Amino acid sequence: LRSHARRLESPCHGLRRTSAMVSGRILLFALAASAVLGMLVMTSTTDAYERAYGFVVGYTTHLAARSSRKEFDGEIGYQDLGGGATAKTAHLSHKDYVALQTQGNKNKLYWQGVQNGEIGTLADWLTKHVHFMDHFGICHGVRQGHEQRWFQERLGWKPGSIIGTDISDTATWFPNTIQQDFHEVKPEWLSRVDFIYSNALDHSYDPQKALRSWNSCLSADGVILLQHAPQHGKDYLSLQWGDLFGTDLEGYRQLALSVGLHVVTELPIKPSDSDALVTYLVLAQTRFRDKADNL
Repeated sequence: LRSHARRLESPCHGLRRTSAMVSGRILLFALAASAVLGMLVMTSTTDAYERAYGFVVGYTTHLAARSSRKEFDGEIGYQDLGGGATAKTAHLSHKDYVALQTQGNKNKLYWQGVQNGEIGTLADWLTKHVHFMDHFGICHGVRQGHEQRWFQERLGWKPGSIIGTDISDTATWFPNTIQQDFHEVKPEWLSRVDFIYSNALDHSYDPQKALRSWNSCLSADGVILLQHAPQHGKDYLSLQWGDLFGTDLEGYRQLALSVGLHVVTELPIKPSDSDALVTYLVLAQTRFRDKADNL
């Protein structure tokens, strides 16, 4: 029987070993390709090279992260946001929060949700309506950092004038991106930022704290560009992907009001890769002066 069992196990063992070898070769190929593309990025500023580099690095990280994926438990609840709006929320320890968001980042590092066209539309609105004070911007929750580069190119600002943040340690792999929990601020940001962009508030463990922190960074006429998409609703709450806060567009409006921000305008945009509209809330302090009013 033992001999027969060994004969039965042998093909399976060989299959597992072959599968491991194939996976190893894929990883080696991906690492080699990322190195080559990395050298191309160092000598070129074209979007195609940087997108290709980001995909290869991201997918390599995704493959490595899949084998060590951890399941997280959180307390699911509901929050009254005022004005009849409610949110669905998930709560877990801060240590688990950081681990969950880092895991989610690595599993999705190769995927770019926001497209260049969206950023271009937002940058054009900023140019027309915002009095820039320091020519300084922050993009929160950016993974590969394409957003700050697209803003910088469209606005014509100097390199490094717009930075990106991400909570994952992968942040430092990409230009002008720092590892930072977006609920926290650096002293040098206070009252200096002309605009803050984010499509990641659904990853917040405390959205009011996040918006208060961002508000403290705004210059006199600074604005927050906050994306709300269909997948930010209550039905999309997911501990697997780190989506801890879900509400509708009215919920985002009420959330802004609760921290002393007002909605300057709303910009509906249709992404090039989707049939669904996303809406950007432009949020500001009451002292905001629209540059277009002086034209």
